Amino acid sequence: AHRSVGRTLGILGVGRIGSQAAKRALGLGMNVIGNDNARPDAELRAIGVEPVDLATLAARADYVSVHTPYSPSSHHLVDADLIASFQPGTILVNTSRGKVLDQAAVDAALRSGHLAAAGLDVFETEPLPVDDPIRSAPNVILPPPHASFSDEAMVDLRKEMVSTPIDFMTCPLY
Repeated sequence: AHRSVGRTLGILGVGRIGSQAAKRALGLGMNVIGNDNARPDAELRAIGVEPVDLATLAARADYVSVHTPYSPSSHHLVDADLIASFQPGTILVNTSRGKVLDQAAVDAALRSGHLAAAGLDVFETEPLPVDDPIRSAPNVILPPPHASFSDEAMVDLRKEMVSTPIDFMTCPLY
């Protein structure tokens, strides 16, 4: 295990959630680099994230956190080639969408030791099949599907569900 101070977090997708991850990492004394095709570099710099291209992120990050929305262009964005360009010993976390990662490539990199560890909150096939090889990969964390549920989260979800139709009904028509 290493100290987080001075380590580099690479964030793929620096939107709402990726920005929050950056904020927390900066608070821990980490260097934060990011790649986001939808946000201008100036916006990333304004929140303390150094904008970099994908190759640079892969080469420099000690930790890679994926927050990219899924689309046909992001399908297997994190594939065997990109993982091979990570520093040996990189830790990978995916909380975005399962199909953004090539899960078989992650499994192979964990088994070879190129990836030190992975935390996968989402999978290419949901729910994750009981016999999926990633389940037995070394140094992988697969949280239960309801790990984010809390009493507070459920209250927030209900408020959001109710406010959306109210907003729609009270919006003036132009």
